[in-house]
Amino acid sequence: MMFLQIKGTALTVTDNMTARVQDVWFDLDTGRISHAVVDLGGWLTSDLALITPGRINAAGDTWTLSMTKGELTRAPRWNAPGDAPLIDWPPIVVGPFGNTLSLPLLAAQMRDARGDMDDIAQVISQTTDAASALIAAPVGGEADAITDLAIDLDSTTVTHVIIGSDHLPISLLRRAPDGALRLSDTVG
Repeated sequence: MMFLQIKGTALTVTDNMTARVQDVWFDLDTGRISHAVVDLGGWLTSDLALITPGRINAAGDTWTLSMTKGELTRAPRWNAPGDAPLIDWPPIVVGPFGNTLSLPLLAAQMRDARGDMDDIAQVISQTTDAASALIAAPVGGEADAITDLAIDLDSTTVTHVIIGSDHLPISLLRRAPDGALRLSDTVG
């Protein structure tokens, strides 16, 4: 299955809760998927959690997430690069009935309640690559760019990188010391 087909796939969590796959994080050397980024939020909110692929059952058209609400609450969170840091938030918000709320304090309390789980998200982002970040990325300084990634759902690995009309094994794709993506025969 292709990554762009997986992105946005609905997951049934409970009878009255659904989630959507937003991204997958994988090891570029092995293709092994370490986590899926799953959006647990509603229409107007986004709550991105990092879920191990073994918790997602991809059977036919109905995909399910095998986790309890408590496990989802404790799952590490992923803050997208565009999220505003706490320093940019107002120190106090006055509600419609005069109640005051400190957003930075509330966020810190929520982070403390989850423990060190956000540190896991940081380690994952430093040791693996996000599939969505590779889409449209140039390869080897050439005009060709990655258009999609092929994923084997049974082994939870990225197997091929699609560049134009070519399906190349993921093992040929390497990150050069300068951070650029290269095909292994061009890395020297």
